Amino acid sequence: FAILYILRLLQGAFAVTDAWRASSLVDVFTVIPLFLELTPGSEWFNLRFLRSYLALRAYECIQDAEYVKNTVPELHRRVALTLFRLACLVICFSGSIFVLEVLGDIPGLEPVGVPTNMGDLS
Repeated sequence: FAILYILRLLQGAFAVTDAWRASSLVDVFTVIPLFLELTPGSEWFNLRFLRSYLALRAYECIQDAEYVKNTVPELHRRVALTLFRLACLVICFSGSIFVLEVLGDIPGLEPVGVPTNMGDLS
């Protein structure tokens, strides 16, 4: 993570706008807590499940390579990409649900009953 950004900075290929890309934000939210966990007594839930998005993006980049296009049939590439997207979707949804369970109820968004003539609906 850090080496990649340092190399891009040294090559002059890093722009300030790159820091606001989705992949850069995922790196910040997944890698920095990893460094914070190295200190004793620091327990924090993490968002490492978002790295599955970066794995999907890396696979899409590999799939666009000429060597892969020439050697792997189109159908196999499409099926693999679909399965990879499905796995990424399942991982991100289940990770999001887990994070919301760890955080608990969000203040201001508690379920409230709706009064009706037939009683309260929740």
